[in-house]
Amino acid sequence: NKEKEVGGNIEVERDIVKDVRGCLKEAGYSV
Repeated sequence: NKEKEVGGNIEVERDIVKDVRGCLKEAGYSV
């Protein structure tokens, strides 16, 4: 169970990073 939780958290973090990068690009930053 813990392995699944860790894997899920990693996927969530990746999604958050993608969202952050998208916001930065919209704000005019080069990522």
